[in-house]
Amino acid sequence: MIAYIENMAEKISSALINLYDSAFIKCKPEENVEMKFKCITKVLRILEYKREELNYKFMMNNPMVRGDFVKDKNMKMIEDGCLNFLTFVTEGSQKRLFKDSAVALAGALMGIAQEIGVFGLNKDIDKAFKYYSAASRQNNALGAFRLGLFYEKGTVKAKSYKKAIAYYKHAAKLGLIEAMHTFGTILIYGDLNSHKDTSTGLFYLKMAVKKSNEDYAYPYYDLARIFEADNNVTDIVPDNKYAFLLYEKGAYMGCPNCQYRIGRAYEFGELYQEKSLKDAVKWYLSSAELGQTDAQLGISTFYFTGLRDVIDRDYNKAYTWALKAAVKGHHMASFCVADYIENGIGIKRDITHAMWWYTISSALGNKKAKEKVQELKKRYYSKRKAIKFMGCCSF
Repeated sequence: MIAYIENMAEKISSALINLYDSAFIKCKPEENVEMKFKCITKVLRILEYKREELNYKFMMNNPMVRGDFVKDKNMKMIEDGCLNFLTFVTEGSQKRLFKDSAVALAGALMGIAQEIGVFGLNKDIDKAFKYYSAASRQNNALGAFRLGLFYEKGTVKAKSYKKAIAYYKHAAKLGLIEAMHTFGTILIYGDLNSHKDTSTGLFYLKMAVKKSNEDYAYPYYDLARIFEADNNVTDIVPDNKYAFLLYEKGAYMGCPNCQYRIGRAYEFGELYQEKSLKDAVKWYLSSAELGQTDAQLGISTFYFTGLRDVIDRDYNKAYTWALKAAVKGHHMASFCVADYIENGIGIKRDITHAMWWYTISSALGNKKAKEKVQELKKRYYSKRKAIKFMGCCSF
């Protein structure tokens, strides 16, 4: 459990530290602006992911997770540097040193920092909305995309799918990879009450794939998915071999969803691949380490059963991997955690603790968990009645 809690800390790679040094330490504020923005964007991706992860943990009030995690010292230094630069660009007379496009991007990034409450700023959705709006008016793609997210979710203003799609389209036309990915998939499936337009959607999704990189490789998964035989997209001719090639490219680029899908293909012999549990475990583990919850549950199962010449049985690891997926809202992982606790697998047996996780799993929609809650309640109260009766009858 200690190792799991330590993984919550906002740790950063040496590559990011080197990028920060090159962009911020070794040059003046108005120099290497593009590199500075690249570094800030990477940092915000890390912090936003961590905030989402923690939101699940605190929302579920998991007693096994501490809230007072320690921030990496390097990250504190980088956050301060990022905020100082964004403030330098967006405020005061120094704005004239930068192009309007740079000022707009800095505003959009400041909006993200304000939205999630990082860089020493308090979380303020209204301020974030103002930053995004100002950036969008200056034709900044990131600002427009974040406004689309706000309108889709109804974060500040009333929920409006029409406005969300309009902002996604605007950002996609400006070339933002996340927007091209989002707008493309919306059109392909007719999501958000939109008119289905497979041809245009496929165009944007393919453009997103072309722009994919190690920081954002997710478009590969959605493009590959629509080429699978069971894709339910009638305008697309299925091609499982092509789908696997796309998954493979995305997997090597670091997309956890692609890695998980390749793992399943090897486990069950799908997409024209021969069964190979060794390869399946390799890809599941890689995906799990990147936070993919289905992969985390899959690895938990493999550690529970063990596989000869592939993976040794390890109940502690089985429990830990299931817990990682459970605290992020995976209903089946929550059920497995409860089952492990109920039976003392990888953790001390504790019926009350198990009941808590079964209840969580039930709340997440697991019908079997609901039955287990009733079963344990009945068993628990019957036992208490029996103890009480024996106490009354003793002399």
